[in-house]
Amino acid sequence: MTGAEGVREVIDDRYELEELLGRGGFGEVWRARDARVGRRVAVKIGYPETVEAARRFEREASLAGNLAHPDIATIHDFGRTEHDGRDAVFLVMELLRGRSLAEVLDAGVSARGCRPRWTPSCSTCRRRTPGSVRRPRGR
Repeated sequence: MTGAEGVREVIDDRYELEELLGRGGFGEVWRARDARVGRRVAVKIGYPETVEAARRFEREASLAGNLAHPDIATIHDFGRTEHDGRDAVFLVMELLRGRSLAEVLDAGVSARGCRPRWTPSCSTCRRRTPGSVRRPRGR
């Protein structure tokens, strides 16, 4: 985002906002550049309505930052800032390339094309009732 003087807005003295990617009920998502390590990232900026909502955001960001899985965007950083003259929280994550959820839905997805990746695939599981999930004994 470029201001009147041609200066990009920077979050936390590090993340240079480049392009607004989307806006929703909680806030907005920006493509940004991490000036410290020189990589492109996604920055989600939210506007919590209460102090408790800001704390909950930080707890969830901290927990998500400890997850590692190919189907989960990597969390790099989070914190509090001021954006557009409002108190805000931010989450910095891996910038993913591809179609947006809106584009996928607009293209039309069949029920078969939208199968979760965790669907059981072993022959034992396939013999069970379709759609059922069975936990191993003792768990």
